[in-house]
Amino acid sequence: MRINISLESAKDEYKLPINYLYPLSAVVYKIFATGSESIAKWLHEKGFSDKSGRNLKLFNFSNLVFGKYQINPDFIRCMGSCSFIFSSPIETELIQTFINGIINLQSFQIGNKKYQSEFRISGIQLEKPPQFDDEQIFKTKSPISVSTIIEIKGEKKIYYYRPEDSGFTEAIQKNLIKKYEMIYQKTYNGTIEVSIPKGATPKSKLITIKEGSIEETKIKAFLTTISIKAEPDIMKTAYYCGLGERNSLGFGMLELFNLNKLEVKK
Repeated sequence: MRINISLESAKDEYKLPINYLYPLSAVVYKIFATGSESIAKWLHEKGFSDKSGRNLKLFNFSNLVFGKYQINPDFIRCMGSCSFIFSSPIETELIQTFINGIINLQSFQIGNKKYQSEFRISGIQLEKPPQFDDEQIFKTKSPISVSTIIEIKGEKKIYYYRPEDSGFTEAIQKNLIKKYEMIYQKTYNGTIEVSIPKGATPKSKLITIKEGSIEETKIKAFLTTISIKAEPDIMKTAYYCGLGERNSLGFGMLELFNLNKLEVKK
């Protein structure tokens, strides 16, 4: 299920940091904590686990959508209201807790020490579930990030796959199957093919997490269109969980795209 959350700022004009994803993720957890402190703590510390001990949060949220805005070197000048989408396939534990949190949370701040604004939730709307076929093209609402560990001169480093790397779609595919098997509690035995459409023009984004702290991390991610051929439940998993890594930090959210607009690369 997806929830569209409308936000109203205390000011007609306000500034937010360019790297607002991590502060927005803190708001998401605050909403969870308002709905249920125990579920928020469990999500933050562990989340859902499979038999091998792998942990995933199984929720996702989008970038903020502004009515009017102007991008500056280190901040976004915003005018009027904004909104974002929260998404999860786990309706009982996560969606219901999130809705309870929205109802009870009066106000909150988004931002860092330099740029921030006070908001209140002015409205919520449950989105109608789409119908999924066995072949879909999606467009990213927030950038996809997938990575691996490589060794350079004896030192291990994170390498972020690019869309032109074969590892990009392979990593997305493996991660998607892992999410499916965690949600449905069964092995996926169907076919699956993830690819970048031929007419796509991926755009790279460098997102800073925990900006200004000793734990500051820069994550390379990409906005793109992406094609998936698989069973409808795989499509649902991609749509409600997001693609790639760090979905609970706002990476990899998708929206449906017209399949006839682009030709898929062979």
